[in-house]
Amino acid sequence: MAARPVFGQGVYYVTSRGTIFHTVIYEYYDEEEEYYSLLKSGHHRGEERRLKKTMQELLSNDRVVVNGKQVTPQVIDARIETRGYKNLSSTTFHIVMNYEPLEGRNVLEVFYAPVKTEYGYVIDWVLDECMEIIEVETDGIVESSKKTARVRVKRGERLKGYESLVFKIGKCRKTGETATSQMS
Repeated sequence: MAARPVFGQGVYYVTSRGTIFHTVIYEYYDEEEEYYSLLKSGHHRGEERRLKKTMQELLSNDRVVVNGKQVTPQVIDARIETRGYKNLSSTTFHIVMNYEPLEGRNVLEVFYAPVKTEYGYVIDWVLDECMEIIEVETDGIVESSKKTARVRVKRGERLKGYESLVFKIGKCRKTGETATSQMS
């Protein structure tokens, strides 16, 4: 594909019941309108299958660890789209990871090869009820509150190959139970 990536966005939704939903969107300048042509002709499913497989292979190069145990991200869907203009296209990936939540402190770590970014991107972390962000360690500019964190990374930035999110799972106000005890 001759399309050039121009921006990326990732959203992690972390549940207190042991599932992390991750959506990744890549935006492209698609001068040759390849995705538009595939969508218009109805021949996009093959490209989406190829993208899903490629993303799964890329994720297998990373190591994701939650509370000291390795977890396996699974790409469950990949889609191509155009964004209002024939030459602006995007790919969307839906990824799921399961982990064993602990009452109290939890640590999610991602290890990957150090890299210099080809385009800017943002990552949002959103936590479920009964959860609170304690600390975020990553490259880029981090803005966080108790329930959300946003990381902004500029094009050309060098990434060290490590990021972590430390969060707490506590008691839910409505029931008084911990989120982890509601799982039983």
